Amino acid sequence: GVEPFHPELAGLSARPATPAGQARVIKRAAHSSYDLAWDPIHAVLWYTTQSQTDGALVRLDPATGKTTEWTLPANDNGGFFDMLVVDATGAVWFDQRGIRLFRLDLASGKLAHLDIDTRVKPAVDDGGVWISAIVADGDGVLIARESLPYLTRIDASLHEAGRINLPDDYSGAEQLG
Repeated sequence: GVEPFHPELAGLSARPATPAGQARVIKRAAHSSYDLAWDPIHAVLWYTTQSQTDGALVRLDPATGKTTEWTLPANDNGGFFDMLVVDATGAVWFDQRGIRLFRLDLASGKLAHLDIDTRVKPAVDDGGVWISAIVADGDGVLIARESLPYLTRIDASLHEAGRINLPDDYSGAEQLG
Protein backbone atom coordinates (compact mmCIF):
# COMPACT_ATOMS: atom_id res chain seq x y z
CA GLY A 1 0.00 0.00 0.00
CA VAL A 2 0.96 3.62 -0.38
CA GLU A 3 1.53 5.46 2.87
CA PRO A 4 2.19 9.15 3.46
CA PHE A 5 5.75 9.98 4.44
CA HIS A 6 6.04 10.96 8.09
CA PRO A 7 9.67 11.50 9.18
CA GLU A 8 8.62 11.41 12.83
CA LEU A 9 7.56 7.76 12.39
CA ALA A 10 10.75 6.58 10.62
CA GLY A 11 12.37 5.20 13.80
CA LEU A 12 9.39 3.18 15.05
CA SER A 13 9.81 -0.60 15.27
CA ALA A 14 6.07 -1.29 14.85
CA ARG A 15 3.48 0.27 12.61
CA PRO A 16 1.22 2.67 14.52
CA ALA A 17 -2.56 2.24 14.48
CA THR A 18 -4.35 3.80 11.52
CA PRO A 19 -6.12 7.01 12.56
CA ALA A 20 -9.87 7.03 12.04
CA GLY A 21 -10.90 8.12 8.56
CA GLN A 22 -7.64 7.09 6.88
CA ALA A 23 -7.14 4.22 4.45
CA ARG A 24 -5.40 1.06 5.56
CA VAL A 25 -4.45 -2.25 3.94
CA ILE A 26 -6.90 -4.96 4.98
CA LYS A 27 -5.85 -7.78 2.68
CA ARG A 28 -3.77 -8.21 -0.47
CA ALA A 29 -5.31 -9.96 -3.48
CA ALA A 30 -3.42 -12.97 -4.81
CA HIS A 31 -3.99 -11.98 -8.45
CA SER A 32 -5.11 -9.03 -10.58
CA SER A 33 -8.54 -7.54 -9.97
CA TYR A 34 -10.42 -5.20 -12.29
CA ASP A 35 -13.41 -3.99 -10.26
CA LEU A 36 -14.81 -3.81 -6.72
CA ALA A 37 -18.36 -3.69 -5.39
CA TRP A 38 -19.52 -2.84 -1.87
CA ASP A 39 -22.40 -4.92 -0.48
CA PRO A 40 -24.24 -2.70 2.03
CA ILE A 41 -26.57 -5.55 3.06
CA HIS A 42 -23.75 -7.76 4.35
CA ALA A 43 -21.07 -5.05 4.84
CA VAL A 44 -18.56 -6.91 2.65
CA LEU A 45 -16.44 -6.06 -0.37
CA TRP A 46 -16.65 -8.15 -3.55
CA TYR A 47 -14.02 -8.46 -6.27
CA THR A 48 -12.86 -10.91 -8.91
CA THR A 49 -9.31 -12.07 -9.44
CA GLN A 50 -7.75 -13.37 -12.60
CA SER A 51 -4.51 -15.27 -13.16
CA GLN A 52 -3.19 -16.88 -16.34
CA THR A 53 -5.14 -20.07 -15.65
CA ASP A 54 -8.08 -19.37 -13.39
CA GLY A 55 -10.28 -16.81 -11.69
CA ALA A 56 -12.23 -16.41 -8.48
CA LEU A 57 -15.05 -14.32 -7.09
CA VAL A 58 -13.94 -13.12 -3.66
CA ARG A 59 -15.92 -11.80 -0.69
CA LEU A 60 -13.84 -9.82 1.81
CA ASP A 61 -15.14 -8.99 5.28
CA PRO A 62 -13.19 -5.81 6.15
CA ALA A 63 -14.01 -6.17 9.85
CA THR A 64 -12.22 -9.53 10.12
CA GLY A 65 -10.03 -9.62 6.99
CA LYS A 66 -11.57 -13.04 6.17
CA THR A 67 -12.10 -13.92 2.52
CA THR A 68 -14.38 -16.48 0.91
CA GLU A 69 -13.73 -17.53 -2.69
CA TRP A 70 -15.85 -19.05 -5.43
CA THR A 71 -13.81 -20.60 -8.24
CA LEU A 72 -14.91 -19.30 -11.62
CA PRO A 73 -15.22 -21.42 -14.76
CA ALA A 74 -12.10 -21.85 -16.87
CA ASN A 75 -11.28 -18.75 -18.85
CA ASP A 76 -11.82 -20.27 -22.29
CA ASN A 77 -12.43 -17.00 -24.12
CA GLY A 78 -9.27 -15.10 -23.21
CA GLY A 79 -11.14 -12.50 -21.19
CA PHE A 80 -10.96 -11.22 -17.66
CA PHE A 81 -13.74 -10.77 -15.12
CA ASP A 82 -14.95 -7.21 -14.80
CA MET A 83 -17.75 -4.79 -13.76
CA LEU A 84 -19.22 -6.05 -10.47
CA VAL A 85 -22.51 -4.93 -8.94
CA VAL A 86 -24.57 -6.16 -6.00
CA ASP A 87 -28.35 -6.11 -6.46
CA ALA A 88 -31.02 -5.34 -3.85
CA THR A 89 -31.17 -9.01 -2.76
CA GLY A 90 -27.39 -9.26 -2.22
CA ALA A 91 -26.80 -11.30 -5.40
CA VAL A 92 -23.49 -10.49 -7.09
CA TRP A 93 -23.37 -9.80 -10.83
CA PHE A 94 -20.30 -9.44 -13.04
CA ASP A 95 -19.25 -9.99 -16.61
CA GLN A 96 -16.42 -11.78 -18.39
CA ARG A 97 -14.96 -9.77 -21.25
CA GLY A 98 -18.37 -8.29 -22.00
CA ILE A 99 -19.74 -11.50 -23.49
CA ARG A 100 -20.74 -13.56 -20.45
CA LEU A 101 -22.86 -12.26 -17.55
CA PHE A 102 -22.58 -14.08 -14.20
CA ARG A 103 -24.86 -14.02 -11.15
CA LEU A 104 -24.04 -15.50 -7.75
CA ASP A 105 -27.15 -16.14 -5.65
CA LEU A 106 -25.94 -16.04 -2.03
CA ALA A 107 -29.06 -17.79 -0.71
CA SER A 108 -28.43 -20.91 -2.82
CA GLY A 109 -24.69 -20.49 -3.37
CA LYS A 110 -25.25 -21.11 -7.08
CA LEU A 111 -23.30 -19.35 -9.78
CA ALA A 112 -25.17 -19.05 -13.07
CA HIS A 113 -24.24 -17.33 -16.32
CA LEU A 114 -25.76 -15.99 -19.50
CA ASP A 115 -23.79 -15.95 -22.74
CA ILE A 116 -24.44 -12.64 -24.51
CA ASP A 117 -25.19 -12.80 -28.23
CA THR A 118 -22.81 -10.25 -29.71
CA ARG A 119 -24.33 -10.48 -33.20
CA VAL A 120 -27.15 -8.04 -32.43
CA LYS A 121 -27.88 -5.32 -35.00
CA PRO A 122 -26.68 -2.61 -35.29
CA ALA A 123 -23.25 -4.12 -34.85
CA VAL A 124 -20.06 -2.13 -34.50
CA ASP A 125 -17.32 -2.40 -37.12
CA ASP A 126 -15.72 -5.51 -35.64
CA GLY A 127 -19.09 -7.26 -35.33
CA GLY A 128 -19.26 -7.21 -31.52
CA VAL A 129 -21.98 -5.74 -29.34
CA TRP A 130 -20.57 -6.53 -25.91
CA ILE A 131 -21.64 -5.42 -22.44
CA SER A 132 -20.21 -1.94 -21.81
CA ALA A 133 -21.82 -1.14 -18.43
CA ILE A 134 -23.86 -2.83 -15.67
CA VAL A 135 -25.97 -1.34 -12.88
CA ALA A 136 -28.13 -3.05 -10.25
CA ASP A 137 -31.89 -2.72 -10.72
CA GLY A 138 -33.89 -4.33 -7.91
CA ASP A 139 -33.29 -8.09 -8.09
CA GLY A 140 -31.73 -7.81 -11.54
CA VAL A 141 -29.44 -5.60 -13.57
CA LEU A 142 -29.55 -3.17 -16.45
CA ILE A 143 -26.84 -3.67 -19.04
CA ALA A 144 -25.67 -1.23 -21.69
CA ARG A 145 -24.18 -2.72 -24.83
CA GLU A 146 -21.68 -1.19 -27.19
CA SER A 147 -23.47 0.93 -29.84
CA LEU A 148 -27.01 -0.17 -28.93
CA PRO A 149 -29.62 2.56 -28.33
CA TYR A 150 -31.23 0.85 -25.32
CA LEU A 151 -30.54 -0.71 -21.92
CA THR A 152 -31.55 -4.32 -21.38
CA ARG A 153 -32.98 -5.48 -18.05
CA ILE A 154 -31.84 -8.96 -17.04
CA ASP A 155 -33.85 -10.53 -14.21
CA ALA A 156 -32.73 -12.86 -11.43
CA SER A 157 -33.39 -15.91 -13.63
CA LEU A 158 -30.97 -14.47 -16.27
CA HIS A 159 -33.70 -13.72 -18.80
CA GLU A 160 -34.26 -10.50 -20.69
CA ALA A 161 -37.08 -8.71 -18.89
CA GLY A 162 -37.40 -5.57 -20.98
CA ARG A 163 -35.62 -2.67 -22.61
CA ILE A 164 -35.30 1.03 -21.98
CA ASN A 165 -34.72 3.14 -25.07
CA LEU A 166 -31.93 5.70 -24.87
CA PRO A 167 -31.44 9.00 -26.66
CA ASP A 168 -28.88 8.70 -29.47
CA ASP A 169 -26.28 10.59 -27.40
CA TYR A 170 -26.16 7.78 -24.83
CA SER A 171 -25.91 4.72 -27.08
CA GLY A 172 -23.17 2.36 -25.94
CA ALA A 173 -22.94 3.88 -22.44
CA GLU A 174 -19.77 2.97 -20.59
CA GLN A 175 -20.93 4.04 -17.13
CA LEU A 176 -24.30 3.60 -15.49
CA GLY A 177 -25.40 4.62 -12.03
